[in-house]
Amino acid sequence: MMVNQQKILAEAAQARALRGDPLLTKFFTQIRKDIQDQWQQTDIKDMQSREQLYFLARAVNRLEDSLNETIAAGQYVSYDVRQEHEFK
Repeated sequence: MMVNQQKILAEAAQARALRGDPLLTKFFTQIRKDIQDQWQQTDIKDMQSREQLYFLARAVNRLEDSLNETIAAGQYVSYDVRQEHEFK
């Protein structure tokens, strides 16, 4: 197994642990709720606040997507490593 594959697998394991952490899940849920609540309280004409909340929501989603992408990369490498061993 190459060093890069080991790094990807290690990062995937860390991401999986974070993704499965109930406290982190609670934080994601609470942050999303807070953003939604704040958005609902803004005046319809307050485009600046709405835009800031939109970008904040996107950042939270991007963070969660990064965790999921890291996990998926680890699954791919794990599959690839298993295939290499089967063909040896």
